[in-house]
Amino acid sequence: MKRSELIMTGEIYRLTPYNWGETSIMIDEDAVAQCYADAAGVSVDEFDPDGDQNNKPESVEIATDGDGNFYAILEPFEKTSWGHKTGEMCNENMYMKCQDPSEVDDDGAVLLYSNKWQIFDEDE
Repeated sequence: MKRSELIMTGEIYRLTPYNWGETSIMIDEDAVAQCYADAAGVSVDEFDPDGDQNNKPESVEIATDGDGNFYAILEPFEKTSWGHKTGEMCNENMYMKCQDPSEVDDDGAVLLYSNKWQIFDEDE
């Protein structure tokens, strides 16, 4: 798939931190944290998405295709080493099919439909 085939919706959300287990898109971060805390039987304070400085949630931008399918596109970021930018970019041109964000349940999250990010084909 080429990035030019998608229409950006302007919506940007964050993914659940990797150390929370299954990755999903947090539409309502407070509801997601509460759901995880309830499942684990602990205080919601233990599920702060920004609680671990080494495991910050990644951002995704939402896009659609001509058939009405939704995609999460990872926001690229520059790697750092010892607090300094390295010039190396991460997450460039990566996407995954996802659930329509308007279909969010009480748990505050929508699903990613794969466990592997794909790379866009290059536009000519």
